[in-house]
Amino acid sequence: MTTSRKSWIAAAGAASLILLVGAPRAQATPVPDDWITTRAKIALWTTSHVDSTAVHVDTADGHVTLHGKVRSEPERQRAEQVTRDIPGVTSVRNLLQVVAEANAKAVEVADDRIKAEAARMLKEEGSLADSSITVKSVDKGAVLLAGKARSQLDNLRAIELVSGVPGVRSIAS
Repeated sequence: MTTSRKSWIAAAGAASLILLVGAPRAQATPVPDDWITTRAKIALWTTSHVDSTAVHVDTADGHVTLHGKVRSEPERQRAEQVTRDIPGVTSVRNLLQVVAEANAKAVEVADDRIKAEAARMLKEEGSLADSSITVKSVDKGAVLLAGKARSQLDNLRAIELVSGVPGVRSIAS
């Protein structure tokens, strides 16, 4: 290879490198607030050691505010960490209040009754007609959902429905 050809290849390589390094970077597409809120609710409802039935999520420009009640400080911290890990979240304002559980024992509901009621609610929910979400199992109030959701909103709706069934202590999907 001639010296001029080597010089030309080196110059072309250097120019390419300068273009790549010096080129303006494309801005990442911001994650929509409603997507972050939905994802946070799903994450909180399906995370162990967080009773999220009393946790509310609001999002504005990627900044998430958690408010409501939890049973302990570790649960409060866990809810914040789970929310921070969601793509698009730029900050988390944790306004959750720690309120000890009432002394009264929760009414125990048989797993087969929980499964039947949750399955009935999922089947009757018209907005889930295009999804195939089912109750796979229930163990001491811990519900395992299976199947496919058409969208994040369908997944959230199924979890919301099942969380309202008496005796449900946690949900995984």
